[in-house]
Amino acid sequence: MPLPNDAGTLVVVDPRHDPRWAGLVSGPQGSVFTSPPWLRAISATYEEFAPEAIVVCDDHGAPRSGVASVPVHDALGARRLGLPFSDYADLVIGAESPRAPLLAALLADGARVRLRTLHADLDGVDPRLQATHEAGWHTVAVDDDEDVLWDRLGGSSRRNIRKARDSGIELAVHADLDAVRRFYALHVGVRIGKYGLLPQPRDFFDAIHAEFAELAAVRVVMARHDGADVAGILVLVWGDVAYYKFNASSPAALALRPNDLLMWHTMLLANELGCRSLDLGISELSQAGLVRYKRKFATTEGRVTTWVTEAAPSPPADQLRSTFGELTSLLADPALPSHVAPEAGRLLYRYFA
Repeated sequence: MPLPNDAGTLVVVDPRHDPRWAGLVSGPQGSVFTSPPWLRAISATYEEFAPEAIVVCDDHGAPRSGVASVPVHDALGARRLGLPFSDYADLVIGAESPRAPLLAALLADGARVRLRTLHADLDGVDPRLQATHEAGWHTVAVDDDEDVLWDRLGGSSRRNIRKARDSGIELAVHADLDAVRRFYALHVGVRIGKYGLLPQPRDFFDAIHAEFAELAAVRVVMARHDGADVAGILVLVWGDVAYYKFNASSPAALALRPNDLLMWHTMLLANELGCRSLDLGISELSQAGLVRYKRKFATTEGRVTTWVTEAAPSPPADQLRSTFGELTSLLADPALPSHVAPEAGRLLYRYFA
């Protein structure tokens, strides 16, 4: 579809495989959440979540800008998510490439749209999109000498790191599927025991490993004590950024202070992998403890904004959302057998996208 004023041509591509999309998101405006391997992991877990990308190409067919989303049609109604299970997914905007035609094409089918952006300010670009929520975001610059990184840490972090070492915490970095599954076991415990939430399906973690292992871009930094896994961070790499995508720790081991030691070693790992920064992801601003923890290490803080279009009221969908919330409370009960919550997550987590 040609755009007015020689602004280019709109094409719809499959961002999992199309080289034009891969080229766009390999630049500084891309992220792991818009990367082809991440999108393939999502659709490998949920076949009905088939992503689409709208790309603006110049007269020679070269991509200039784009936006990815997943059209969803289920019991909760028709909607377009950019992107499910992702901290954020910015529009990729090239020089002198207008945002308005890109958004107009995204909104053209009338489905309810939800976007999460970190860098793209969409305020006033299209009146149908309104900002509804903000989350915190933090990142750590790691492209410096180890001594400089150490000196940048606060005194409490350095004390916690020394305490963890003195308490016998041992760290190791892994890249195999078995380590991802060991991490997943910790992750399930945190989701259920700390937050009362259903975990993502294990298939999702398996798919993430399958996609990123091919690129040598997945690591698990694991802390052990007395032969048991007590904490871990699952790290993904895209471009020159390492992503602290998932973190989990055993409540029984928190007194040993494993998490500051884990973060420190993850910073060093990111540096060793040639990354310029370690993305610590998003945090709800209401989670004051988590925000404080990330601020201890972060060199940059920002906001992730959720943008949505209004939708006609749907009492059946609202009732179903309420029912899912009640089911989560029941099925994430730690008193239930350990296999119940992961199985429930496998069946229901798609509706929380």
